Amino acid sequence: MVQKINVGLQKKIGQPNFGSLAASCHFEVLFSDEEAFDERLIASRIKHAFSKCRESIDEELAGCSKAQQGSTKVHLVADGRDTEIKKRATEAQVRAICGIASKHKVSLASELNQRFGVRSPGDLTLRQASQMIDQLKQWPVGVS
Repeated sequence: MVQKINVGLQKKIGQPNFGSLAASCHFEVLFSDEEAFDERLIASRIKHAFSKCRESIDEELAGCSKAQQGSTKVHLVADGRDTEIKKRATEAQVRAICGIASKHKVSLASELNQRFGVRSPGDLTLRQASQMIDQLKQWPVGVS
């Protein structure tokens, strides 16, 4: 028989203009009957799960917070063929991406990396940010 312990952590940080960013992480830690009697092993796995949750949450929130700083600057973007100047995502787009991703429980950092090769919503162009918002709106709520 397998025994399990659920470990969860969530964090919310305030933003200007009454906004906020939130992220949560949950793990299910499984133990066999023999392992369930080893308190040190259980404590070690739980600490490890919390540590991984903290890292994931901090990475997610740092990406969103960093993206909101100076998000209207113009920067160079390589599109594969040549380099052209494109505008970055607006602050409103970055807030929308972070908010929708949080609502839909999407791992934003991995989605951004997979779809656009960037780590932060602030690294997206205006067009990419619009595409990301449209894609996020199509996700079922609470499913990652």
